[in-house]
Amino acid sequence: MMWTWIWYLILPIVLLLLIEEISQFIWRHYLKNPEEDHESMFIRIRNSMKGTLKKYRKDPSH
Repeated sequence: MMWTWIWYLILPIVLLLLIEEISQFIWRHYLKNPEEDHESMFIRIRNSMKGTLKKYRKDPSH
């Protein structure tokens, strides 16, 4: 019973992250300037994760 509620909480978060990554992929590859240098997918994912972690990291001064 408890695991069901955990899945219900995790699933929307995963779906939103997936939708965000897909929309960013479409934005980068089809809507931006195609002559620009494209980063590898690994670097983009790493930078995206770094940015997310930096955004939500707790401030140690508190």
